[in-house]
Order: sequence, then structure tokens, then C-alpha cells
Amino acid sequence: MYRMIPADGRKHTPLEDLDGTYTGEGIAHWEGDTLVVDTWGFNSSTWFDQIGGYFHSENMRVIERFHRDGNTLAWTATVDDPDVLLEPWTTTPRVALLNPKPDAMLPESLPCSERDLTHTVTKEHH
Repeated sequence: MYRMIPADGRKHTPLEDLDGTYTGEGIAHWEGDTLVVDTWGFNSSTWFDQIGGYFHSENMRVIERFHRDGNTLAWTATVDDPDVLLEPWTTTPRVALLNPKPDAMLPESLPCSERDLTHTVTKEHH
């Protein structure tokens, strides 16, 4: 999965004007050598943990920080949801080694197709 995130100085769309999505609306800016992505506008089906998941309110905001040092990319995220969390929660930093080959390509994601649509009786997600 990938996201296209503007970094041109624009402001967020007001939350009440957004139709929530799984990835929300991200807006980026640079703080020195660190790319900071501020995202809100998630739908109610978005969970911010890969195992089991944690629910959130419509006021959840996620701040991601990407910092590259040579062929190393570090990522952290801070989840702020005053309706659910007592204080902001910051993930353990994740570090990835980048492929140094100049002709390397990212594989394209496979299309997402719902195979159980004929068995769906309601619009309930959980």
C-alpha cells in the first residue's frame, strides 16, 4: 500500500467536511531532515494495530515521522485520541534498510477484490 501525501503547505480539510477513509487525510511538512505526516479523518473501520486492533474516535490524529540516514529509514507514529486515550501513544521506532540499487523498483500492490460479496447479508463490518 502507498499513499500520496501533499507537502505543499496546504491545511487539512475541516474534519466535519471529510468522509472518513481507512488511511485518513495526510498532510506533510519537513522539520529539518525529518518528514512529518499529520493525518486525521479516519473511518470507523480503521484500527491502528495489526493484531486484534484498537478502536478510536473520529477525533483520532496520527503524527508519523520519517527520517533517513544513508540507507536507513526510521519511522515512528504518535496516536493522539483524547476521547479514547489518556495521553498520546508513540510506537516503538521501526527501522528499514533501503535497497541501494539505483534501478530497484517497488512491486505494485495486488488489486483488492471482495470474494465473499455474494455471502454478505448486512453492511456490518465487525
